[in-house]
Amino acid sequence: MPRTIHKAGFTLIELLVVISIIAVIVAILLPALGKAKEAALNMQCLSNLRQIGLATASYYTDFDGVLPPPCERWYNDPLLPAGAGSGRGLNWAGLLSALDRLPLEMFTCPQDERIFFVDEERLWMPLDSAELPDYLSERGISYAAQWVGHSLGDGRRVPWSSPSNGLPLGMQQGSLKIDALRNPSQMHTVWDGYFAILSQGNGITGLKNVLNTSLSGGGAWPNHKHLFRHHANPGPNTPFGPNALFADGHAVGSVDVFNLVEDNVNFKPN
Repeated sequence: MPRTIHKAGFTLIELLVVISIIAVIVAILLPALGKAKEAALNMQCLSNLRQIGLATASYYTDFDGVLPPPCERWYNDPLLPAGAGSGRGLNWAGLLSALDRLPLEMFTCPQDERIFFVDEERLWMPLDSAELPDYLSERGISYAAQWVGHSLGDGRRVPWSSPSNGLPLGMQQGSLKIDALRNPSQMHTVWDGYFAILSQGNGITGLKNVLNTSLSGGGAWPNHKHLFRHHANPGPNTPFGPNALFADGHAVGSVDVFNLVEDNVNFKPN
């Protein structure tokens, strides 16, 4: 009489043990996978910044050493005849893109959670303050021309040429050549951010004050709580800052704004 063969199977207890082990492994691996993904996004952002640095060098090479301005026209200023966007004019990314035919994706940080319309309007300046919300949400770019200290006086300059069309007097400083920069390897030019131009006329001290106010939950720049995507910002006077492009073309991740001095963002020419 043939023997009946019983196939061995898992008991309920054994299945629960296996499931528990898998859950523990997943719990261990998920943070590591999250950190690996974050590191990859950060590397892509830094790569974008380096490409922007190369495009900037191409610009000043073509224009006899003159650095680009952060924009052709400041918003709320008179429209430019024959300017892009029905006279709105280009921001710095538009100027670089027009010269080197750069892809729009290069101006989008992969960790920027905003949903963008990828079109040429991202390269225009807003018509006026009423258009600003759109340029901070759907039609912005992920990188900001560092324009901190443009109105300090005493001859100090930010590392950009200045547009002369309609800007306040303290901001009308004309063109600037790359050779005029002091310590290019220490001079910040572009940061990851939510604005095409991060403008703070009162210099690094003024920027720190505004950021501290925002990190405390107040102020006129509430979005600055989330301004820099690759750096933790738990509270005022804590490490907080951007991925940064420097005037010599190298890029560094997560610079602490609160450790910067004026000579990192503006300078006095010889």
